[in-house]
Amino acid sequence: MDFFKSVFSADPGAPPSRNPRSEDDEDDRADDPAEDEPSNDAGGGDGWNLGGIIKTFATKSESVIQTYRRDLEEFRSGLKTETAAIRDAASRAVRDLPGSLEAGASAAQVSLESVGHAIDGIIAHGKDAILALDAAPTPLLLLR
Repeated sequence: MDFFKSVFSADPGAPPSRNPRSEDDEDDRADDPAEDEPSNDAGGGDGWNLGGIIKTFATKSESVIQTYRRDLEEFRSGLKTETAAIRDAASRAVRDLPGSLEAGASAAQVSLESVGHAIDGIIAHGKDAILALDAAPTPLLLLR
């Protein structure tokens, strides 16, 4: 754990402190197994322990999950609104379609009838002109 102490210490320039130990201290320490095990207490605050890391990770994960949940809820409500608007527009278009088709067909029929009347008038005028030429003496033939 000295690595974490050196990395996360308040004074980054200070090397980790090493206490010179005598051989008697080493012997005393070998007899006490509690000193060899790292402490899981959060009281000292001078190093990271597994419980603190897990708690921090769980807290951060919960925050991220809540943010995602909020974003998905906003997306869902927006998507619901847009879907309803599209559904309304499509239902209006389908409902108005037969009427608009009938109106379009009626307008097309009126246009075709007016074109037909114009063609009939042209044909009738041409026919009258041809019949008038056939019935009249041909002064053009006499001029030759």
